[in-house]
Amino acid sequence: MIRSAPLLLAVLFLLGFATVFMWHLYQQERFQTQLLSEGKPVTVQLQHADHHERVIWDYMNNVAYAGFTYQGRLYEIRCLSNPDQLSSGDTLSLLYDAPTDTFGQPQSVLRPIPERGVSRLIDWTSTRDVSPEWLALTAFIITALILLVLMTGLIGLLTSFTSPALLVRPMTTLFLGAAALFFTYDVWRYYKYVGQLKDQGRAMLVLATRVKRQHDHGPKLITIGRGQYEATFIVRGQPRRIAINADDYDRLATGTNRLGVLYDPTLDDFMAVNYSPDGSKLLVSLVLWLLFAGFLCTTIKPLLTT
Repeated sequence: MIRSAPLLLAVLFLLGFATVFMWHLYQQERFQTQLLSEGKPVTVQLQHADHHERVIWDYMNNVAYAGFTYQGRLYEIRCLSNPDQLSSGDTLSLLYDAPTDTFGQPQSVLRPIPERGVSRLIDWTSTRDVSPEWLALTAFIITALILLVLMTGLIGLLTSFTSPALLVRPMTTLFLGAAALFFTYDVWRYYKYVGQLKDQGRAMLVLATRVKRQHDHGPKLITIGRGQYEATFIVRGQPRRIAINADDYDRLATGTNRLGVLYDPTLDDFMAVNYSPDGSKLLVSLVLWLLFAGFLCTTIKPLLTT
């Protein structure tokens, strides 16, 4: 078992780096939340732009450090948006937070700009409704817990001190319980969203201009469930892309381009009339609950027998 210690140490190093990075990301997203809520738009003229990396995070992005003068004081900020185009004399639009006397750009790493006209049922996830700040904090907590579990396992592997190893199973149980709760909530939101489109959506007939399967443009590493068929159509000059089932895909692929859809203006989303919820999402939650129950029983059984 000692032979596996070097590999475990390497994993611990990577997890440690990931944990520190997630904390850095949380701090960035927290600043973004404050900046977007309290920041005042200002335009400044750059006096210099440094394109050299200064900290380890700079190697993960294409960054530049921009210096400028505002109200007679010198400032410098770290820029991520098109840094190669920044040079002395350029103007830059920023947000200024007066309480902290800091500048920043409105940019979120964890919240990409949503693609317009794409239904939420494609690649569904309820994390889109969670703020980037909470996503980063959750990622930090998860990586920190995994790091702690592996560290206790390594201590038990290298020494005869077994007390830390006793924490591995309870912490794994808590992790599985949290994962089961999240995926259950995600499934509940998914079915609620589909139900609202079915109950409140207005029936329409559209002409599909394109249909595809997700693997038409390269295989996906992980594909769970049926949600791999899509159809594109034009409504009021705007292309819309929605998820469809296999029957609609086969019918549209043979040349029939008429597709019945439902539209809910409160959600600004479409759904095929024949679309049915993806039951495999329930399967994922069920498997996690079974794993949680198994670990819970093996965790509390020794306590009940003593």
